Amino acid sequence: MFEAEPAIKLQFLHPDRMAKVKSQYTERDKFKLICDAIGTPGPTVTWHKGKDIYLGHRSDETITPGRYDYEIYFNGVDIKDKGNYTCVVKNSYGTLSHSYVFDVRAPYGCNLNRSMCSFTQDSTQGGIDELNWTHQKTRDVLVHGIVAACLLITVAVFIVICWRRESRIKRSLQLSVLLSKPKFEYDAFVIYSSYDSDWVIKTLIPILERKHSFKCCVQYRDFVVGVPFRENMVNSVYKSRKL
Repeated sequence: MFEAEPAIKLQFLHPDRMAKVKSQYTERDKFKLICDAIGTPGPTVTWHKGKDIYLGHRSDETITPGRYDYEIYFNGVDIKDKGNYTCVVKNSYGTLSHSYVFDVRAPYGCNLNRSMCSFTQDSTQGGIDELNWTHQKTRDVLVHGIVAACLLITVAVFIVICWRRESRIKRSLQLSVLLSKPKFEYDAFVIYSSYDSDWVIKTLIPILERKHSFKCCVQYRDFVVGVPFRENMVNSVYKSRKL
């Protein structure tokens, strides 16, 4: 007859290692949760995450409740992995449990929102992954600032070009007007009746020329001697701005 195997009380093999598991990790960290225990009959292990039974955190890893799966290995922890993990070890003589609670943060102070950071991986140094995180939001702000500055400069250059073109057009028009204006020798040609000659000579002409600074063409003073009267009349009309 075989002797019955002596019962061994359930106990964890490495409680000191279990206590050293940190409460906070950085994304892509590698670590494991252990639940090594002994007992007779052989104990079974069931992992829980929160209130649910935990069946594995990767598609290539499956944890079966009631099997001897004493470890959960995180080969690059992710934000989705944070939470409360509890291992329950039991056999026909009793039950043991231990809980791990840990948080996951982004490396180098980068926001956990993946749209705020970009991630590149380099494994050139002895197979050790090197994480290089950059602030995507800062880069976007810089790009938007450069684009806005370029637009402002373009608008300013366009306004300056339009203003200079308009100024050149105005100067050209003013010059053409000045060049097109005929040059008159007199401001006015005063035609009057012989009955009004005294009033024109003594009153009208002095007022126009002395008070208002007009240069007038009058028969008694400005007609050229020796030139026919009709010709003097025509010449005076062409030389005067007004009649």
